[in-house]
Amino acid sequence: MDSQFIILYALLVFVFWSLFVSPYLVSSTRQKLFSIRDKAFLDFKHDDEYQKLRDDINLFIRFSDKASWQRMLFDLIFLRKELKKAQSNKADFNNPKLKSVFFISTILIIRLVVLRSPTLMLLSTPVFIIAVIQVEILPKVKNAVSSFVIKDANIYTTEKTA
Repeated sequence: MDSQFIILYALLVFVFWSLFVSPYLVSSTRQKLFSIRDKAFLDFKHDDEYQKLRDDINLFIRFSDKASWQRMLFDLIFLRKELKKAQSNKADFNNPKLKSVFFISTILIIRLVVLRSPTLMLLSTPVFIIAVIQVEILPKVKNAVSSFVIKDANIYTTEKTA
């Protein structure tokens, strides 16, 4: 009875994820990409590099519903020559603001790929936790410890001089 309940529960979660969560994630990512693209248009509408950025973001928008880790892996393995050829035909962004806009757009697509796959979410959770610890928690602990040590050192130095 317990194994049937677990299988039924897993099936319900999968159906809910497929029908509601995944389409919401795609729609949300597209909306964010549209707003990023429109903001970049206001800042750089007469720039030639902006047109390349706009084309890249439009591709992200167009194919975001097909974004998956399996497709990305397939592209990396089997379309490596075509990807290298496409990269050599495209120049890098010289403008750091446009480069950051492209980076943010790419991060949004990677986030979509991870969040649409429950398997990838489970596999990436330890990596995410380690990254949060290193980026958020360790610097705060280091600052707290160093400020404590500095305050402690100041107490001893003031006591010796007094």
